[in-house]
Formats: sequence, C-alpha cells, structure tokens
Amino acid sequence: MDPENIDWWACSLTKLEQISYIVGGVKEWQTLIGAGIALLAALITVAVMSRQINVEKRRHEEIRVGQYRVARAHLPDALNGIMGYLKESMERSILSSDLTTIEPPGEAMDVVKALTEYEPEFSNLVFDYQIHNARRNTPNFDKAIFMHDTAKLHAYVSRLFPFARVQIDDVPTGDLTANEIKSSLKVCHDLMVIPSPAVADIGRAQSMIEDRYGPAN
Repeated sequence: MDPENIDWWACSLTKLEQISYIVGGVKEWQTLIGAGIALLAALITVAVMSRQINVEKRRHEEIRVGQYRVARAHLPDALNGIMGYLKESMERSILSSDLTTIEPPGEAMDVVKALTEYEPEFSNLVFDYQIHNARRNTPNFDKAIFMHDTAKLHAYVSRLFPFARVQIDDVPTGDLTANEIKSSLKVCHDLMVIPSPAVADIGRAQSMIEDRYGPAN
C-alpha cells in the first residue's frame, strides 16, 4: 500500500478516535449540561418573578401612602363631626332629651377607621365610640356613666387635633388624665343653665373620673 495512503488512513483513524472521544464525553456530561441549563432557566424565572413582586410591592405601597394622605387630610373635618355628635349627646343627656334620635357620625368614623390601618392608636377612639354609641341606645341608661363616657371621648378627640392639623407628626399616646376629662365634661356643651337633676348626675360623673383617673390637679 502506498505510504501516503497509509498516512491518510492513520490520520483519519486518529480524527475519528478524537471525535468519538468528544461524542462520548458529551454523552457522559449531557445530563449535567441539561441540569445546568434547567438551573439557569429557573434562576432567570426567579429573577423575573422577584422583579415583578418588587414592582407590585412598590405599587401597593404607593397606593397605601396615597390612601393614608387622603384619610389624614379628611381627619380635621372628621374630628369636628365627632365633636358635634358628642356635644349634642351631652346636651341631650343634661336636658333628659331623647338620645336615640341623634345622628351618629358615620362618615367621620369611617375616616377614623380607615386610619387604624396606619395608626393603631386610632383603634382606641373606635372602641370608645362603639361603647358610647351602644350606651346611647340602651333604655334606662345611667346618665352619669354616659356623661363620663362622653367627656372621656371628647378629651381623646381633643388630643388628636394637633395631629390632624399636622402640628405634630405622631399620634399622641398615653392615658388620659383626670384634668383632661374633667375639662371636657365642662366644655362639652353650650348650656347656660343646668337643670337641678342634671347637676347631681354631673357630680357623680366627676366622682367617677376621679375614682378611675385620680384626683384632678
């Protein structure tokens, strides 16, 4: 056989062996390669989903901040509405008028309830209002207790006005004092003359305030 042909066949066999070795290596590693590709695809999917989640979080936070700003902007009017309700409640209780026909401050309380999601302290106002409203609709209620509850709620609402008017950044915390509630008991009505029976009820309400919150200074 021609030496050149021998060299050609030898070279060809060598190349075939190299190709066979490469093909064999690919077959041995194809599972690992496939797993690597799958892992890469999974990582890309996770990255895309994570980005979408972050976008949704930012959007939700923007909506939340917008709702908070709207609710806080309506807070001064809402507190004024609650004050009007409390004033009418106190005056009717002093005059022994029908309390059940008082228009409850529904829209005002809706604003307060909306703020409880952002400012948990407002839940105290919601709770006290619910107690007050329930007693207002209770037959043969104790007027002194009702006056006490009205004055307490009035004092708490009064505390919130600086926050509502953006004079302070944080909602006031801490227990109400006897001075605050007694002051509200006096200013929560515009009556110039107090009927004699109501004077005794107011006196009992003042005693309740001192028993629960200590003597006024």
